[in-house]
Amino acid sequence: MNTEEFQQKSWSPLQKITFRLLFTYIILYVLTLLLSPLLESTLRWFGTNILGYTNEIKLESTGSGDRSFDYVRLVFSLLLTFIITGLWSLLDTKRKNYQQHFNLLTRIIRVILLLAMLLYGFGKLFKGQFADHSFEKLVQTVGELSPMGLAWTFMGHSFAYNIFIALSEIIGGVLLLSKRTKTLGSIIILGVMTNVFMMNMTYDIPVKLVSFHIILLALVLLYTDKDRLLHFFFKNKNVPQSNYEPAFKNPKTQTAVSSIKKLVLVLILATVSIQLLVQFKIRDQLKEKSALYGLWKADSFQKNSQILQPLTNDTYRWEYFIFEEKNKAVIKRMTGEIDRFEVTVDTVKHQLTFSSEKNSDKLMISYKKLNANHLEFKGVFYGDTLTISFKKMTREDFTLTNRKFHWINEQSFQ
Repeated sequence: MNTEEFQQKSWSPLQKITFRLLFTYIILYVLTLLLSPLLESTLRWFGTNILGYTNEIKLESTGSGDRSFDYVRLVFSLLLTFIITGLWSLLDTKRKNYQQHFNLLTRIIRVILLLAMLLYGFGKLFKGQFADHSFEKLVQTVGELSPMGLAWTFMGHSFAYNIFIALSEIIGGVLLLSKRTKTLGSIIILGVMTNVFMMNMTYDIPVKLVSFHIILLALVLLYTDKDRLLHFFFKNKNVPQSNYEPAFKNPKTQTAVSSIKKLVLVLILATVSIQLLVQFKIRDQLKEKSALYGLWKADSFQKNSQILQPLTNDTYRWEYFIFEEKNKAVIKRMTGEIDRFEVTVDTVKHQLTFSSEKNSDKLMISYKKLNANHLEFKGVFYGDTLTISFKKMTREDFTLTNRKFHWINEQSFQ
């Protein structure tokens, strides 16, 4: 069947309704996602008055894609989809098919997926999504980790594995630039994102809605090649050749679009190559380290002239003092409790000033750096006179980070 005959082919009523629903929903979902700040008042009213949602609906970014706000927006999009589809079906009864609209939808989907895959891929490539193990993470026990924390620790452990996943996502997105390779790109994205979705579902990672919709968009693209895929994978038949028509009839427009695609491809390849060759880490370059940067383990802890032994049930004694970000410190007690503080370091007076959200009082402790690996604190902390000696620990002191790759293993190392 040639292109002209295909364009004239009539669709069944079910195909038409399905397309209207799909087209409307995808466009609405993307628009409401991008325009969320402008729709905040509308969605809050909808959630409160239509859905009867009594809790406060917050738009503020929290790193979660599964907030109450996101589910209210989802239901809003679904309800609006059914209303628009119903009106569309009543008003547009004579059209034979929506092939041109479907072609437009696939182009929109290809752009959305390309941007999403580049965002996810570059996030992993530059270690922005899964960071290296922090000192705080290294001194946590497995039982203290949340399911998401466990997944993030696993993903952040290996830079090489991050590169592998990043390249899979980037290559899948780049293949969507051409009609000839969009099916292969869709298959790669479907595989990668199905794994992501299952991790989100089984490790309680709050990006379930986004990952599900990326899978949905990839499936829509694969549907355009369903017959050829069925022939190749299931029917063991010869795959008919596809005749790809140019997206734009104007030669100048087509040339411009082709040039933009090539430029995007060159920029992506250049960025990936630089990162793989240089392996620079933006987060480390931008992070301004504290003068007392490091993981410090309390060797000796004296409270009001009394020496506290390192007992695991002691709720007061410090186990670690962590100074990983400038002006921020973490105290981990023997029982595993964490206290977070804003800290100002006076390197002239050798003094630390602690403050926290829990207590408005400012606490001052004198410090002395005996050498590169030993630190001492003296001062009054919440009414108690403390004298603490610390020994510096490094990442190499932990099995998780000092255990390197081995080709030969006589037995499992766990």
